[in-house]
Amino acid sequence: SNPLRPILWIAHSLGGIIVKEALTIANREYQAYPTISSFTNAIFFLAVPHNGSPYASCGVFASTIAQAFTFQPDNSYLASVVPGSDYNKELNSRFQPLLQHYKFYTWIEGRPVPNIGLIVPEDSAKLGLSAPHEVCRFTERNHRNICQFSDENDLEWLVLSANISKAASDATTSFNYSPTLNRFQDLLEVKHHCAPYAGGVSEATNEAQTIVETMNMFQNSPELLEMERRAGSASEAALSLAKLLLAVITPIIHFLSSSPVAALGSLLLSTLLVALPDKNELLEKAEEGRQAEETIMEVEDWAIEMLNGQQRAALLASDHLQQAVDRIELQDTHEEHCLLLAKARLLQQEIQTLVMRNTQNIHERQIKYQRAERVVKRIQDVKKEVEGKDKKETYKHLAGQVTLFRKSGWCPEACVIL
Repeated sequence: SNPLRPILWIAHSLGGIIVKEALTIANREYQAYPTISSFTNAIFFLAVPHNGSPYASCGVFASTIAQAFTFQPDNSYLASVVPGSDYNKELNSRFQPLLQHYKFYTWIEGRPVPNIGLIVPEDSAKLGLSAPHEVCRFTERNHRNICQFSDENDLEWLVLSANISKAASDATTSFNYSPTLNRFQDLLEVKHHCAPYAGGVSEATNEAQTIVETMNMFQNSPELLEMERRAGSASEAALSLAKLLLAVITPIIHFLSSSPVAALGSLLLSTLLVALPDKNELLEKAEEGRQAEETIMEVEDWAIEMLNGQQRAALLASDHLQQAVDRIELQDTHEEHCLLLAKARLLQQEIQTLVMRNTQNIHERQIKYQRAERVVKRIQDVKKEVEGKDKKETYKHLAGQVTLFRKSGWCPEACVIL
């Protein structure tokens, strides 16, 4: 019933591939589900073939998996664990940015499946992260029984359950849940676990009410509106420059791609270049674009920092409120408590709504920041690349870069300003 509860994923074999796919979808730029990816705290990977399995292509993997699954895995997922497969490479590439967000528990099969061998070898099961970011355990189990236990006293179950309990404790005593959280950095810092809340429902309600008012007021605060105005002006400037450069470079791309005779194309290009801005003017426009993008980065960075602070305060207030309500509900509820409890529950729902909205807001701002950051870096790179080139070679180089970025799926506004 609480969408803000921390999430622990526990996945075996192909289940780990599905978890990775789900989290990359949840974290994508468009149609994202940022609360799922943001409130994930840790992932347990039990014999997951991150880099494929040597038995994937000969049917052994499929038959082994079939005995562990209660359903028949789809062939596309079986194909995904072929070492070096396109899907395997592509998924690992998409999951790479998420490695810093979570803590990982990696269980490695230490025994071969009889008459077959190790289905997922160590180098495929491990993510290759340093401790405490990734906790690794070599088990005395094979691929089939690594997630099967004889009873509650089974040694492997005792070790796994202890780690699950530790992960759950860490997850529920942390309030740093945000699309921008670096879980690796969070693990390295000294963590101050919160003591049980000693206040009553009235105190917790007042704390929650204060943070709700703060979050609502921030959305219409003069400071935020001024920063949004700066970002809007910078975006308009960047877009205007993009349209200008698009108008300049598009004819060059046309001549370079459509002229059947190289000499004729070169002549037409030289004629066209006479009417175009010189190299220095072009670089000045690029510098204006870089400054506009850096303004966007500055605004989004400021807003994300403010929203993250509110996020932590809201989650802490929600936790205090829940603890206070739980204590009252364990006792005989007096009539005077009923109104307080009703107000507390409404506040809990309001905080949940605000945090979900806040999480989406942070996610969208992070995307804007990262886009601007990419553009700034590319402008800097291209300026270095055209050093020593004359006007003609500079325009040809820029036209080639625009063509490449269009093919790679970048939006016209982003690639043309480069």
